[in-house]
Amino acid sequence: QTIERIINFFPPHQHQLLQEQLALLITGIVCLRLVPTKNEKGLVPTVELMVNTPTVRELLYKGQTRELYKAIQEGSYYGNQTFNQSLKELCINEIITVEDALAASDLPEELRLELRGIMHTSKPEDFNYKL
Repeated sequence: QTIERIINFFPPHQHQLLQEQLALLITGIVCLRLVPTKNEKGLVPTVELMVNTPTVRELLYKGQTRELYKAIQEGSYYGNQTFNQSLKELCINEIITVEDALAASDLPEELRLELRGIMHTSKPEDFNYKL
């Protein structure tokens, strides 16, 4: 969403040039959201990270910003992480509640499935979190 906000700030006739410049210049993007802790005594950040990998660079260059989420989701090797992946980790470690995680998520139904171990790359034995 950050990339799309930046691009849409400019007039449409500048979008392609801007996409090409972003592909070359961005090193990474970090987005944070604060979520209440399980004990309700504070807030914990949930983090989305996008590192400019070759895949991200190509998607930016071509203007395929809708595909960035998938690249972030699959790019954990490079340090990429979606909000849902961060929220899931906080739930597994019992730092936040499932309810707060779902409320903070842009894609709560996807998060609900991930917490149950249903992911496009998972095997049943990989993970099984009880909701």
